[in-house]
Amino acid sequence: MRDPEKYHLTVYGTPDPAKRWGWRFEGHHLSLNFTLAGDKRAAGAPSFFGANPATVARGPRMGLRALGAEHDAGWALLESLGEAQRREAVFEARTYGDLVTGNKDKVEPPAAAGIAGAKLDAKQRAALWKLIEVYAGNFEPGLAQARLARAKHRGIEAVHFGWAGFTARGTSHRH
Repeated sequence: MRDPEKYHLTVYGTPDPAKRWGWRFEGHHLSLNFTLAGDKRAAGAPSFFGANPATVARGPRMGLRALGAEHDAGWALLESLGEAQRREAVFEARTYGDLVTGNKDKVEPPAAAGIAGAKLDAKQRAALWKLIEVYAGNFEPGLAQARLARAKHRGIEAVHFGWAGFTARGTSHRH
């Protein structure tokens, strides 16, 4: 059962200033994974942030938008796409039932899906970069800057924006 108040911290290996080890913090709609090479961060991925519903409709937290900035940035980019671009970006008409990789011991990165930044105009590329900045901003400043530097190094043209699910606001989707 999913429990919005149940979270776990798992350590892989033994924390050591000279050896590789890792840790994961995970729970309802959140998964953060970190691998360290001694006392240096080697990877801060994969990560998952989720919100369901996108906006709390009633109760003491009515109006709360847990991932409001992410939601708004994703919709802004999707809505800026022309018809042909949108057909390329929306790679699945329905949302996934769960995380794409599931709960496997070892996974391969998924194939690129959606529309490449190279096929976006300057305004759309700026919206894609804004989306990247918003997600990176969920991490501590050093890790956020490292993620942004990696994205800049790859180039916005190589980044893909993909959408799974309905394309009308207020419906189920993932970006």
